[in-house]
Amino acid sequence: MPSVTMILDGAEFPLTDLGSDHEAQALAEYSVCRSRERKLHKRLVAAASTKIEFRLRAHTYMSSPACAFVAMIEQAKRLPRWKRRAVSVYHDLSKLLTPFKPITEQVEFWYEPKASGNGHRLLHDFGPLHRAAQHMVTRALSAKFAPKSFQYGIEQRGQAAAIEFIKANIESGHHYGLTLDVKDFFNTFSRETLVKLLPLPKSVIANVVIPDTLELKPKKGAKKHKHSIQGCAFTSTYPVPSQTVLPQGSACSNIVAAYVVSLLDIVLPAGVVFVMYVDDVCLLAKNPDDLKLAKNALLHAFEESTAGHFTFDLSEDTLDDGGLRFLGYDLWFIPGTKKLLVNPTPGATNAHKKECKLREGRIASLAKTKPNKSVVAEGIADYYVYRLAWAMAFKAADDHFNMLEDAANAFVKLCHKHGDPPPVKWSAVMIRKRRIENGQQATEAGRDCLEVAAG
Repeated sequence: MPSVTMILDGAEFPLTDLGSDHEAQALAEYSVCRSRERKLHKRLVAAASTKIEFRLRAHTYMSSPACAFVAMIEQAKRLPRWKRRAVSVYHDLSKLLTPFKPITEQVEFWYEPKASGNGHRLLHDFGPLHRAAQHMVTRALSAKFAPKSFQYGIEQRGQAAAIEFIKANIESGHHYGLTLDVKDFFNTFSRETLVKLLPLPKSVIANVVIPDTLELKPKKGAKKHKHSIQGCAFTSTYPVPSQTVLPQGSACSNIVAAYVVSLLDIVLPAGVVFVMYVDDVCLLAKNPDDLKLAKNALLHAFEESTAGHFTFDLSEDTLDDGGLRFLGYDLWFIPGTKKLLVNPTPGATNAHKKECKLREGRIASLAKTKPNKSVVAEGIADYYVYRLAWAMAFKAADDHFNMLEDAANAFVKLCHKHGDPPPVKWSAVMIRKRRIENGQQATEAGRDCLEVAAG
């Protein structure tokens, strides 16, 4: 079979053994389904102000085969290229998707230590059926969800945007600040609570948002952890996970939690800056009294909420006492000056270096064991995309442009080390797209990389 692939919405999909003609048929049907999905979504937006009508149209949206097929493709586009399957395969899978009934697809899970060092976080790796259903929930809920000004981590308001906003306010005179985080944020939302608050069919909440049942299996190679139940210590790869709270790793958990938080009645003193990124909170004020009032008002608003029993980790960093550490950034004044420094935390930097070494080792291993150089070239391009994405996540850092240069230089170095790669046009498209989306001009080294990647 020729090494030809299909490009759909700027993403590359492999062909099946049936060839390009078979995929072309799936592509033609996708075009029709895409138009249908957009029409149904517009109807959701139009009904956003009426709860009953919105719920009915959400039911229509979630039961549409066209929306299921589009969701399949959308979730696949977010996967690394090597994990994607053929468009026709997703078309066939979409016919099995029923968000109103339990999804029997197996879900891998594992426990990851929390950054604080206290306890572990339960994470899930969902398959295409779950991810597509979660995408449909996200798409439907986004038609009604109007994020508050303080909410970040959604609607293209990412980590860097939150830090840019905080940085600008600190420089404008908000020199008193603190950070907090909500303990076990996703575990706070119960199925019973969400049925009352979400404008979605109950069966969708019970099978997609917080599934009643999941076909769980431990992730291969998961590390063992020590646990204690009723005083009896034991070691295992996992305890039996709870299935009564928002699962972490789900594509819709973020918007569901954000939607519920947007319903809270949070009233802070005038002039106080409030930023919330998922479960991380930053408060800024021009004097310590306003900061204290804002903190108490925020805690009270969450305590009075019917959405769940929220509790905060109160071991805060303060801007007037050594600086803030927020979303992987350090923000602090040079002692005796008004110069604000903004850069990744040492922990974030060390984790990035570790990931880079790991990826470089994988590429070296591929270069030794794989006779097909295109596989190595794709690995190098993936590596560059990772480094570029990391740099863009820290776009608010003082050293941002050096990060972009480092990413480009690392890409060129690997190309020379493992030989000139064959054309990898898909990587060039992705890199250009990321730069355009973030309003960045390619550096000279970056342009060299694009030329190498594009052949």
